[in-house]
Amino acid sequence: MKYTTVKTLIIVSAIAALTACASLTKPAQKDTDITNGKPLTDLEKGMQLCKANCGKCHGVPKPNERNEKGWQVIIPPMQKKAKIDDATAELILKYLVAGAKK
Repeated sequence: MKYTTVKTLIIVSAIAALTACASLTKPAQKDTDITNGKPLTDLEKGMQLCKANCGKCHGVPKPNERNEKGWQVIIPPMQKKAKIDDATAELILKYLVAGAKK
């Protein structure tokens, strides 16, 4: 084979590989594309705050461990024990309720 043919084959193969990989990318998620229409940023903050605060005393809870009512009952006493302000507790609750059992 000639050098130009090999070069062309490599370029075509590279373009085909890149095109195939591009179709595998995940579509962008909308900010409100979450349970209950809560903004993704609030849920991300809630998850981070949950890990940072709840994980100090016990394992980090998984949202699907309880239903919505269960989280609404447990968060207030935990908030007092952990000395968490209302805004932080609200974000944690939003995060947990978004993934709660139905």
